Formats: sequence, C-alpha cells, structure tokens
Amino acid sequence: MVDLGAVRVAELETRLNEKIRRFFTRVTRGMGGAIPDKTWSALIDAVKAIRPNLQADIERLLSLQAYSKFRLLGHAAEVLLRERDALGISLDIFSGSNRLRDQVLSQWAPRRNTVRDINETEGTASLGGLPAGSSSFLRGIPQRYLQEEATIQHDLFNWEGLTPKHEAGV
Repeated sequence: MVDLGAVRVAELETRLNEKIRRFFTRVTRGMGGAIPDKTWSALIDAVKAIRPNLQADIERLLSLQAYSKFRLLGHAAEVLLRERDALGISLDIFSGSNRLRDQVLSQWAPRRNTVRDINETEGTASLGGLPAGSSSFLRGIPQRYLQEEATIQHDLFNWEGLTPKHEAGV
C-alpha cells in the first residue's frame, strides 16, 4: 500500500483531458462500470503528478501487479536472484526467523521498462535492458527497508553481554 494522503477528486479531474474526465466522473459518481484502461493510466499519471515524491512507490506497485506471477529469465534475473538469496539469508540471521525475509523480499519489483518478452502462457518474461550500475536487487526494495539506523539500534539492544550506549551523530 502507498499512503497518498488526501487526494481530492476535483484535483484529479483538472489533470485529465476532457474525454477521459467524462469516464472518470461517471465512475466516481457510481454511474459507470469498471474504469477503462486509458482512464486508469491517465488517473495514475495524475496521481503521480500530484504526489511526485511517491512516483517510485506507485511504479513499484504497478510492477508488482503486472509481473509478480511471472518467472523472470535472463542473465540480469540470475544475478538479481543470487542477490535476493544473499539478502534473504542476511535478514534471517538479523531477525532470527524468516518473517522479515518474507516481508522485505515480497516488496521487490522489477522496473517496468526492464521486463521484456512476456509469455503469459508459460508465465515467463525476460529481464534486461538494465543500465550499468542499476542491476542491484536492493534498488528494487522500497526505501523504507534500507535504513541503517534501525539496524544499528537493533544490534545495540540485542547482542548478548553488551551494554548498549549509542550517541547519534557522533
């Protein structure tokens, strides 16, 4: 889930072109059926324009929705799979169970522009076209999981035989 805060329908409507605004208005007033694909895409673009700081989270959710059931293939997918396994093992060691692993790793999603050759019948797709330096598995994890301070605090209070003393900013 992504907390968008309060987004006014009127604010969304001002960002939609006239044709799409008609479909959107009918649906929001309960007079239409499902939102057509073009209206949905325009609506997502409007939300991203209203909340530019949440664009990455919105894109990640769209990618999860589109590709979570696919097995990704290719060299880049193999590298990311190894990185995922290493991160998963680290999370297991850190937390003492696999709950944190499941919570964090399930949030990963490929960037939509990197998924190609989608085969819906076989449930596969190729992962490729990654710019140099962007193939890290950690780049696909939401930023809220990548906070070093929380890890330091955890270790300070959970290592046996040590007395925690932490001075932030030193």
